[in-house]
Amino acid sequence: MNLRSEPRRCVIFGSGESRGAAYSPRIGDILIAADGGYNALRRRKLRPDWVIGDFDSLGFVPKGKNVRVVPREKDDPDLILAIRCGLEAGCREFALYGATGTRFDHSYANVLALRYLREQGALGRIVTPDAELFVMISERVDFPAEERGKLSIFSLSERSLGVTLSGLKYPLADRTLTAREWLGLSNEFTGVAASISVRDGTLLVVKHADWVE
Repeated sequence: MNLRSEPRRCVIFGSGESRGAAYSPRIGDILIAADGGYNALRRRKLRPDWVIGDFDSLGFVPKGKNVRVVPREKDDPDLILAIRCGLEAGCREFALYGATGTRFDHSYANVLALRYLREQGALGRIVTPDAELFVMISERVDFPAEERGKLSIFSLSERSLGVTLSGLKYPLADRTLTAREWLGLSNEFTGVAASISVRDGTLLVVKHADWVE
């Protein structure tokens, strides 16, 4: 898994908090506003390729041929519908902004969306003002020596087997983590190349660049 590869990317802005979250546009990005994410893009003076939602958060329906209005009563929330559109467009890398905020249930659903993306063979990450979240499934992720900050890992599987952390302040070797423990909370980069690997299972990784407890 190479989080720094650059395939065509889908960037989605949701209704949560995205102020202060760094976004560097790439040529070829597909930019989608999910409901209230439309205002977030307007604040950044960015024009979305698509706008999707029931617009209960935004409070009005934007005008344009690229606007898709969906019912309020539906199985998938607006941000998930935006993800599906990105997948249909052939995107295999996703950056989700405004995917966390005041409602924990929506934030957690968006974490589950990261797992859904990885199961579809896509790379997804949630970007907040001070953190980046991503999911890894039975694979390895490498970090350069220049990486700084803290990170935490949690098992989204009932059991994640063969979890190994190297180059971090608190290493692990071939450890089993369960969904009922927090052993992976608050690890740290140490100025050397680091890696996380899991032989069989699903991990949520939360990486904080400048987080202070």
